[in-house]
Amino acid sequence: MVKHLFFALALLAQLVILAWSPVEKSMIRARGTVIVLRTAPVDPYDVLSGYYMTLRYEISDPPGLEDSGLAKGATVYTTLARGEDAVWSAVGVSGGAPSDLGDDELVIKGCRVDNWRRKIVYGIERYYVPEEMHDEIEDAIRGEKERILVEVAVDVDGDASVLRLRVGDAVYEY
Repeated sequence: MVKHLFFALALLAQLVILAWSPVEKSMIRARGTVIVLRTAPVDPYDVLSGYYMTLRYEISDPPGLEDSGLAKGATVYTTLARGEDAVWSAVGVSGGAPSDLGDDELVIKGCRVDNWRRKIVYGIERYYVPEEMHDEIEDAIRGEKERILVEVAVDVDGDASVLRLRVGDAVYEY
């Protein structure tokens, strides 16, 4: 009987672990603030790698990062401000969540990585492409390098989840 109980608990623990990631992303989407970020594919010549696109955000190299003293691997809180064009941009960075935010500011949490593509990753660097839309999205991106935007939900803790990709006037749901 005890063996069956341990087996059931082990199985339940594995199911909880597997279910947590989608549940967490759904909670961020439901309760988060929707923002728009300017982005571009990392490799403009090979836009899609299989069924996802790796994105590079302007906020991945925020002002003040070099002087912040934050080491590689450190948790980073980037303060974002809404611009006149409704696109959010980085205005500062710190090792802790700032509490003195303005009305048009919020914080997104990331990790300092310092690689050739970006200096901070936020967990929103991959956009998964539905198989039936693969060619359409790739053609749209190749023709529209300047107006590629991503709508992201950011919760009060700074965790983020991608909602949709906007290429020119076309909108692709995530």
